[in-house]
Amino acid sequence: MKVLGITGGIASGKSLVTKQFQDKGFPVYDSDQIVHSLYQDRAVIDLITARFPSVNEQGVINRKKLGDLIFNDPIAKRDLENIFHPKVYETLKAHIANHGNDAWVVLDIPLLYETGGEALCDMVLVVYVDPVTQLNRLMARNHLSESEAKSRIEAQMPLHEKMQRADIVINNSGTIPKTLERVNEIIDKVLI
Repeated sequence: MKVLGITGGIASGKSLVTKQFQDKGFPVYDSDQIVHSLYQDRAVIDLITARFPSVNEQGVINRKKLGDLIFNDPIAKRDLENIFHPKVYETLKAHIANHGNDAWVVLDIPLLYETGGEALCDMVLVVYVDPVTQLNRLMARNHLSESEAKSRIEAQMPLHEKMQRADIVINNSGTIPKTLERVNEIIDKVLI
């Protein structure tokens, strides 16, 4: 069994690519979904509340407020990552261990390189989009101002660095059918 890691920048189209792998029958695990489930974990809520008391609203974390805070404060971002990343990787490792008979398992990890996740992967695929398209997609998707969107993009490793480290790069600046065609080529030529 081998592991394919999918990463890229925010609003680059990782979800589109990951969904195509899932539609083709590959087991896919999304680190963002794991993070979302961890927001229901009382121990995680307590850790976040202890570090960021202003985001606790009657025992529920205000994720918008938390996001605004961490994307403008590198130390706060690091502290939040130190809460989540070990738990996310523990969960991903357990999922991988449960798929001994599958040829490939796919992991969608936006911060794969930033968190050392490539160590889990036999191959890494980076979804790339040109900077203007990325900015416009992020502003539209998350209803952010240009400065808010730029701040979130700049909080991640630059896409060109991720591309240099990748085994495979998919340019998602064009049409959806073109991107899906490229995913299918990779499945047919590389993963089977």
